[in-house]
Amino acid sequence: GAQERARLRATSSRPQPSSATSDFKVLCSLAAAAPAIAEIRHCVFDEREPIALDLEGDLNFNGKLSLVQVGLRSGKVFIFDALKCPELVSSDQGLRPILESDQVIKVLHDCRCDSVALEFQFQPGVRMAGVRD
Repeated sequence: GAQERARLRATSSRPQPSSATSDFKVLCSLAAAAPAIAEIRHCVFDEREPIALDLEGDLNFNGKLSLVQVGLRSGKVFIFDALKCPELVSSDQGLRPILESDQVIKVLHDCRCDSVALEFQFQPGVRMAGVRD
């Protein structure tokens, strides 16, 4: 009776685990990344969706960018290995047009070091625009 109702109330007020899951892919070459880049371009240029963006590595003037993570509204996450294939970030077939476009909203957290790494690691440097920090 009363004990069972109290137990049920206590269980139902506990936070429930999220049912959301991310679909992610790690990409190490332009050829392997082409479908992902096409999907990202469709989302940002055709659908005008913002993207979540995070960079990993030794992010400074002389450091090395190792990973670029791009998250879409759908929950898909693409991880680009910039150590194995810098062209994933620096080339026009890669992420450069997306990163440099002021028409693409990129959501980052404290992107000062990310911006420095992009600017100084690649020649010519990648200059992010459209950033919401």
